[in-house]
Amino acid sequence: MWARLSLAQSLSHFTMVIVFYFSLSYFGMKRVLEIECQQDFYKLQKQEWAVNVANAIPVITIILRIVKGKMTPIYIERVSLMCLLKGIIQFVTIVPTPSGSTQCVDRDFIGIILHMGNCADMMFSGHTAMTYIMAPHHIKWLFVLPVAITLVLGEIHYMSDVIVATIVASWISFVIPSQASQALQQPLKSEV
Repeated sequence: MWARLSLAQSLSHFTMVIVFYFSLSYFGMKRVLEIECQQDFYKLQKQEWAVNVANAIPVITIILRIVKGKMTPIYIERVSLMCLLKGIIQFVTIVPTPSGSTQCVDRDFIGIILHMGNCADMMFSGHTAMTYIMAPHHIKWLFVLPVAITLVLGEIHYMSDVIVATIVASWISFVIPSQASQALQQPLKSEV
């Protein structure tokens, strides 16, 4: 069972993971500049509007969680685990963005943070995983499906990135269950 942590402990874990994540991102981005561009089996034509929509959806799910007062340490721990896994996986699976890596030739470590991304940040989609983790459970697919589609249409991610992200986020939600599902898993006390 996942240990319940305080908000301060969760934020501390998150901070350490983010530093680790961006460090691995930097080295991966430097390596991807040497690789030719890949593409999905069926490449769709880029839609510029999709970039803005794809970036807005995860932000909307985070705002919904905060406004509803449901930003518990469990969700921060889920996002921390997602960032940890994403950092490791993108470091060992170096793939350039669908649109190429020319915009990252001169980008340094600080540039990755300030531009909110790099050119080797593909496997898996953080947008999709974050949306899956943060979206309200009963309407999760109303957020996850559009973010996945717009990420591919905007040439931000490959199809495989969004599929793997959904699987990883689902696994993370299983490994770090919500308080409601933890309560359901508790054995019933028999009356004496």
